[in-house]
Amino acid sequence: MREIYINAFKSALSEIEECYYHVRTTYCDEGIVRERVFCYELYHKLRSADNDRRQLSLSAEIDKRGHIGFAPSHQANPDFVLHNPGTFKNNEVVVEVKGKMVKDGVIKDLRTLDNFLSLYNYRYGFFILYNYSIQQLKHRLILWARNGSFDERSDKFKDIIVFCKQNAKTNTEVSTIGRLLGDIVG
Repeated sequence: MREIYINAFKSALSEIEECYYHVRTTYCDEGIVRERVFCYELYHKLRSADNDRRQLSLSAEIDKRGHIGFAPSHQANPDFVLHNPGTFKNNEVVVEVKGKMVKDGVIKDLRTLDNFLSLYNYRYGFFILYNYSIQQLKHRLILWARNGSFDERSDKFKDIIVFCKQNAKTNTEVSTIGRLLGDIVG
């Protein structure tokens, strides 16, 4: 199933047009990064192509505040979940998306994915970074790990699947946190 999900996200990412990477505004003709706009288009592409969800639901940013099954410190709102609503069974994919490589935001999203994988039985964690290459992310993650910005040692952290797409014309690059960080992460 992992490859089916990876291919579905790669396919959907390949269909997102350049105007969603940087949204033109009245004050910035070249556009600004608006993660929400990108996510809405990604959601649309995923739903349009999804012919075989096997009774799973693709949900966008479900608010976990007040959810009795989630510890107060873990009540994050991932950008997407592919799951069976109303149960902790069939929690398949949890997804975080970033359009800017800001340390606090990236680390927060990776920790959210790790929590959902480690504590709430999600099978796969996907981190999507657009506007950057996999090499740019790798370089930044190694710097952050070496300077102590994060030190994740859970068994699941290294298995988070990373998708990087610089722009609409580039191919989607896929790796895992474990492969990007090598020996730095347990």
